[in-house]
Amino acid sequence: MRFRPLSYTFRTITRQRSGHHWESMMQRTKVKSASRTLEVLELFMEERRPLRLNEIYKALGYPQSSATNLLKSMLVMGYLNYNRANMTYLPTMRVSALGNWLPQAIYREGGLISLVCPPSAPMAQI
Repeated sequence: MRFRPLSYTFRTITRQRSGHHWESMMQRTKVKSASRTLEVLELFMEERRPLRLNEIYKALGYPQSSATNLLKSMLVMGYLNYNRANMTYLPTMRVSALGNWLPQAIYREGGLISLVCPPSAPMAQI
């Protein structure tokens, strides 16, 4: 079974809710290399284990040469580790650090909570 990244799920839900126009717009604005990079990370999120090159390109349906170049780029940028003994890739802690700031930004005064709760409502009532 071919892996379906979260972006695929989002496009499917969006199409069901909003019609074909929105999906077409999403497809036109998508940058292929950026999408593929995120799809690789989503595959690791789904599998939760080190993966070999052939597992990655087969699961995502990419050409082997494209997957090799993409993984090398992610390795050079510090987002993947490569284990030569096992010939496997695994995301680095740098990937998890990308979103570490979000909880603080969401829950600080004026963040997402202010959009959801009226200013006079105490947090305990939520």
